[in-house]
Amino acid sequence: MVQFSFYDLLDKNRFVPPDSIFGGFDIVLCRNVLIYFDLDYQKIIFNKLYRSLNKNGYLVLGEAEVPVEGFKHKFRRENKCCKIYRKSS
Repeated sequence: MVQFSFYDLLDKNRFVPPDSIFGGFDIVLCRNVLIYFDLDYQKIIFNKLYRSLNKNGYLVLGEAEVPVEGFKHKFRRENKCCKIYRKSS
């Protein structure tokens, strides 16, 4: 079962989309989004992405994107050809 929803990544009142209440996502696709934000905003977004993923959940980023400082140890790259990361426990 797949559910899509809209969410403002910079919403100061929520850490996860309102549809989910607690997060609990197995996979989040965030491709070619972070490149449009400065480093401070990227840190805010990575915190939200990390908190919204289940243990061992997957984060898929665009080719020009990598986890920012402070989150590099919280995500492990799964392969060399694509920017697919697994949330470290």
